[in-house]
Amino acid sequence: MTSLFSKFIRGVAGLSLALSAVGLGPTAPAAQANSGLNLPSHLELVTGAEGQVWDVKPGTLANGTVQLVVHINKAPLAMVGRSWSHEQRVAYVAEIRAAQDAVAAQVEAAGGQIVGRFAHLSTGLAVTIDADRVENLRGIANVVGVRGIADYALDLTETVGWIGAAAVQTAGITGDGVDVAVIDSGVDYTHIKLGGTGSLADYAACYSNPDSIADCALYPNAKVAGGWDWVGEDWPTFGPQYSDPDPIDFEGHGTHVADIIAGLESASGAGDQGVAPGARIWAFKACSAVSSSCNGLALLLSLDDAMDLDDSDYGACTPGLDPGCLAYDPADVINMSLGSIYGQPEDDLTLFSDIASYYGSLVVASAGNSGDKPYIVGSPSAAAAAVSVAQSTVPSDGVYVVTAGSVSVGGVLQPWSPAVASPISGPLLYDTTSGATRIGCSNDVGAAPASWTPGSLAGKVVLVDRGTCAVAAKARNAQNAGAVLILIANNQVANTPPSFSFDGGSAITIPALTLTQVDGNALKAGALGQTASTSPTSFALRQDDIVASSSRGPRIADGDIKPDIAAPGASVSAEVGTGTGKTAFGGTSGAAPMVSGAAALLIEKLEDAGLLDSDPGLGSATTFSFSPVVKSILMNNAKKDTFIGGSFLAPITLQGAGRVDILAAVNADSVVWDATEFLALDPGSIGCNIYPMIDVLLFAYIGVPPECASYPFGNSVFNAWNAQTGSLSFGYDGYAANGSEKRKIVVLNLGTSARTYKFGTEFRYADDKATNSVTVKAIPSSVHVPAGSLKVVDVQLTVRAKDLPPWTLSNANGNLGTNIFCNNPNPQNGCPTLTMFEQDGFLRVDAGGGQVMRLPWQVLPKRAARTHVNSVSSSSIKLKNTSNHTNGDVDVFALIEKSVNNCEIVSSGGSCVEDDYVPGILPGINTTAIDINEVGLRSYVVPGINGALGFPAEPDGTINDLVIDFGLTVYDAPYRASHNFPIEFDIYIDSNADGTNDYVVFNYDVALTGGDGRNAVFVADVNPTDGTRPLRPYFYANTDFNSQNWILPVPAAAVGINSHRTFRFFVLAFDAYFTGSLWDCSPFACGDYHTFNFSDPRVFTAAFAPQVPKNRTISVGYSKDPTAVSTQAGLLFLYRDAPVGEESDSVIIP
Repeated sequence: MTSLFSKFIRGVAGLSLALSAVGLGPTAPAAQANSGLNLPSHLELVTGAEGQVWDVKPGTLANGTVQLVVHINKAPLAMVGRSWSHEQRVAYVAEIRAAQDAVAAQVEAAGGQIVGRFAHLSTGLAVTIDADRVENLRGIANVVGVRGIADYALDLTETVGWIGAAAVQTAGITGDGVDVAVIDSGVDYTHIKLGGTGSLADYAACYSNPDSIADCALYPNAKVAGGWDWVGEDWPTFGPQYSDPDPIDFEGHGTHVADIIAGLESASGAGDQGVAPGARIWAFKACSAVSSSCNGLALLLSLDDAMDLDDSDYGACTPGLDPGCLAYDPADVINMSLGSIYGQPEDDLTLFSDIASYYGSLVVASAGNSGDKPYIVGSPSAAAAAVSVAQSTVPSDGVYVVTAGSVSVGGVLQPWSPAVASPISGPLLYDTTSGATRIGCSNDVGAAPASWTPGSLAGKVVLVDRGTCAVAAKARNAQNAGAVLILIANNQVANTPPSFSFDGGSAITIPALTLTQVDGNALKAGALGQTASTSPTSFALRQDDIVASSSRGPRIADGDIKPDIAAPGASVSAEVGTGTGKTAFGGTSGAAPMVSGAAALLIEKLEDAGLLDSDPGLGSATTFSFSPVVKSILMNNAKKDTFIGGSFLAPITLQGAGRVDILAAVNADSVVWDATEFLALDPGSIGCNIYPMIDVLLFAYIGVPPECASYPFGNSVFNAWNAQTGSLSFGYDGYAANGSEKRKIVVLNLGTSARTYKFGTEFRYADDKATNSVTVKAIPSSVHVPAGSLKVVDVQLTVRAKDLPPWTLSNANGNLGTNIFCNNPNPQNGCPTLTMFEQDGFLRVDAGGGQVMRLPWQVLPKRAARTHVNSVSSSSIKLKNTSNHTNGDVDVFALIEKSVNNCEIVSSGGSCVEDDYVPGILPGINTTAIDINEVGLRSYVVPGINGALGFPAEPDGTINDLVIDFGLTVYDAPYRASHNFPIEFDIYIDSNADGTNDYVVFNYDVALTGGDGRNAVFVADVNPTDGTRPLRPYFYANTDFNSQNWILPVPAAAVGINSHRTFRFFVLAFDAYFTGSLWDCSPFACGDYHTFNFSDPRVFTAAFAPQVPKNRTISVGYSKDPTAVSTQAGLLFLYRDAPVGEESDSVIIP
């Protein structure tokens, strides 16, 4: 490591040391009509063929063969041995292997199979075993943890020039000497662009025995320098996972990725090289040859391998004796174009990515392809140290403008249909003859509507709706009937027209354009029967748009900004097994390698400038990794403006810093980043040994809190170093009064002369700035930094609570982060989306001489009340709201149970590390604790709901149209930003108290896949003796983002309960994300029941949903009946608009 970066370490350490009344009285029990309350939307039943079919509840417990990491009580090499000599490393790996050998024999005796061994990022064993034998492993001596591992999904000439890479290459920077590990489906090293001969025969020969490299002289080669296959050719469809030394690709995904990063020209002068054609590729095969799945264990083993490219730590070579052999040689860059939605902090791949970054590798990962849905950004890109990459359009992307009368709309050409080669026009027809003609097909396999006979649509431009059958089938039916152009209108709200895959049928010969729902409605309302026309010249470019499928942040655990940066993701790149062929490759899977290649160019530039050494790894054996610096340079210099739909600026949590611009990054001689957590450290802690995995596991299984425990857990130095990034995340908070927060940025001058840096604030949207509710400013406003030196600057966020808009976001808005068509005068109420409530922008850092850097910033401020129980008497409870600007809404429930905090039980001493300590948030633990705090119950009337849902009227003497709310809270604040994962409650109901469970009420993503973004309340009929109703949802869960509170509404008739019937129930809390494990029960003694009757509560209040005015106190009266049948502990108050950690009060009434 050079003296400049070493000086940085000393500099920040030194700076760190130096900075060093209305009443509600009781009345007789009666259900109330409250249809005007803020209740969750009633879910429509399945509508058409686009609706979901809810036939199976997600599984809760693993069965069959499972994948595990059996963790051994020994620290990983990457965390303790960076500065060790080769001899020390080899000796330590031998110790690890000896410990593993002892455990492996017992694992195999218990029925497990050893798939692989770790040494650098863990010291455990990768194991497969039957699920019912897992518990046998936990008692093995020296085993400190057994963790289940999940699988993941796989998510140039034009694009290389667009991000500035062609100009950088022309200047002589090609990524020469940079090592990039591609963890994917393998790499076709026989392809001409990846160092091969381009011969089909050579590929066939090398793949004929894919388990061996002995018969293939083409591997390794000058481009693909090495690697390993950790998954084999059969998993998961035709056989188990196995490993071998040959990482040759069959599926094709990894070959595309490798070519985008570092591919060569296919022929001299072709100009189709990758972003960094001088870089070396290391191919680690962890993804299936026969599906789009990536094996969880194989991913971890591949990351571990990437920490020691030459296997010197295993004794494969000796530094100083064998040419090219190094003691410290992690990959400079690791690319993972894969992930899983709603990336959780406990994810094992996230932990391994953070350790890899800390050791010396820049980890680049796809943000995901799940769309503009709040918090859905995936792991491992959610890792603090990773570069999470969103997908932007290529420069040739755009829409065909179709004009009909006074209406003009933009259509996206489907990739399987011909382009508009000449002007097209014809009468616009939206055929309303039947439901089939409206959608362009009569069934789900795409049969044509009966009236669409040959010639019946001759010369017409046909408009149809999405739904029932494949879009390609609709186009085929229209062309067969004589149409000249088909327009397919989306049937759901989206900002841009969708694209669809081909259905495998006969070729489509007419252009097929998809439209947004808004544009489709505009044509239906004002253009039918008029001449619709388009032409090649009507094509309108939409450059630097964020594509509709790119996943949105912020990060689910703490609201930090993710993705970090965007890149074009539809490059034409090498196709596996073709020798010389190329095909289009898109999604964030194609965007991530653009950034990996850009990083390789930047790393070579930093090495050439003497700022990094030329050996593998972004650092050295004796100091910290500088992956945060490389990441920040890329982010500082990104093109700040990307768009949605061509003109609407994309929010920061969809684009990150903007679209990568490697030319600007390479030319930069300054860097600025957020180092708040690192600067807050005690300088004496920098030299300590770090054992994050051991700390995690000791707590998980022995209950010993680790030293330096801090959210999101682990060693404070490890977390603080990885938290450094090129953005300013202020996250979510509820503001009942004005508030402020300071973060600290480092400005590092890498140039040869002093500079003065001037700071300014930019807002993303003018309407946010106009509210004057948020300000962000640097203090001081300018700073002078000598050459080769750095300064620390404060950045202060100030929030004026009274100027924030009323909060209307909720779970029901979880499927759309932005609505660019919302022209409501009060959009926060008319179409509330995350974009409407976030405030974001850039901190502008002007270095002079035309060099301007930017740090994106974001905050999600909620205008909050601060309501709490002020006093309790024998007949009333006083509620007080201390906010001076917001009235406090209260939901009142019968308190069924106030549960204990499991954290306090685990820690034995009755106290936790901190008030908001979360046992589940442990890096790499691959499970999340769902700890029930309070359980409540209430009922009310929604007139007409039984008839609307097809339920008969209730018996005489009971109350019709009854809805039941289960009020549930969890410990730990904040729990998770998204309501969709990981919490699942299952409420088992014995509706007639006869000892048999009749129904299960549970919450889950409405699509039962996790991909919709809205959490719904389902009812499963589990007692077949009286007939069963199909599984279905009735309401959305009544919860919010960033909340501990859940209200699960269900029609009483759907669960066999009426206003006078005694019923029994219990609540189970599951980790719905990782393993489906049961974590908690209510009653706390699992196996027991609560008993309740709405006409016979033990504690009754007429208060249902009172509002506590700002700076006021109200009284809630109650009465008691000690003879009541209901097992009720008191009253529960939920506060919808409270700050985190202040959202509920439970009052025990003896």
